[in-house]
Amino acid sequence: MLEIDGSHGEGGGQILRTSLALSCVTRKGFKINNIRKNRSNPGLSHQHLKSVELMSELTNAEIEELELRSTELKFKPKNKPKGEIEIDIGTAGSICLLLQCILPTLTVAEDEINIKVKGGTDVKWSPPVDYFKNITVYILNKIGIKADIKTKKRGYYPKGGGLVEFRGKPSEVKQFDFSDNQSPEKIKGVSYVSNLPEDIAHRQKKSAEDILDKYKKDIIVKKFEAIGKGTGIVLWTKNGLPLGSSSLGEPGKPAEEVGSEAAENLITEIKRNGAVDRYMGDQLVPFAGLSGNSRYKTTQLTQHTLTNAWVVERFLDINYKIKGNKGKEALIEVN
Repeated sequence: MLEIDGSHGEGGGQILRTSLALSCVTRKGFKINNIRKNRSNPGLSHQHLKSVELMSELTNAEIEELELRSTELKFKPKNKPKGEIEIDIGTAGSICLLLQCILPTLTVAEDEINIKVKGGTDVKWSPPVDYFKNITVYILNKIGIKADIKTKKRGYYPKGGGLVEFRGKPSEVKQFDFSDNQSPEKIKGVSYVSNLPEDIAHRQKKSAEDILDKYKKDIIVKKFEAIGKGTGIVLWTKNGLPLGSSSLGEPGKPAEEVGSEAAENLITEIKRNGAVDRYMGDQLVPFAGLSGNSRYKTTQLTQHTLTNAWVVERFLDINYKIKGNKGKEALIEVN
């Protein structure tokens, strides 16, 4: 059984999620301690509990020490992943982070995996659902991962209540080379509100468009169904692989600031010499490892990415070669 130190590197929940995914791929059991030790509220939160429960149900895994705020866990899958499951995080915990556990396991899945998840679709410290669909899933489709999502209802902090349907099919990850970036032809996006005046979404959109004045733009305004109130904007480039950015509204934060924040962050991503943005730089790590011989250039090397690479190397017989410094553009290779 592999032993994983949950305090390594950035010491957050991604260590657990990646360990769960690759344990299910390799059928190697693991014991993790110091779970989320570097966070203000260490141990398993509701989202992490549900991630473990989901992966256990998909693979009939043996689990020990699964309880809220536990800092240790043992997990050993018995079967290849398959199933049709409904799961409720019970809070505004991120649906997208939970779904990250499933994506690598499609490379060994026996059959379709269909999941209905209730929780948070647009919450802090995680990719919004529009980023997940238009950037994460879009890029993974290009390398052979057969997955898609449908968002039925939005979920915001603190009530949650969002609903996303995930569908994945058995997949074979292709080797890939994403080392060249391309200038965007257009900026796409969605500015949205739930249970708030639609004018907020229009103001977010205008603020973003003013900053992105040199680009062609196609930013739509949407009013989404939800239990609670929420607002935000997600932007991404068109031409080559999409680069993305987002910003969430919150009490006291003007709509103009939400829009400008997302636009300025996207311009930063565009100006850097990378084929994928900093967030996909992290999310592509396990797929590069599973492909066995791939490389890609990220706009910014983050501690998340370095930590994720460390976890993947524990499970797979590979080594990452990273050319670049943290906070700068970097080329990530597996061979």
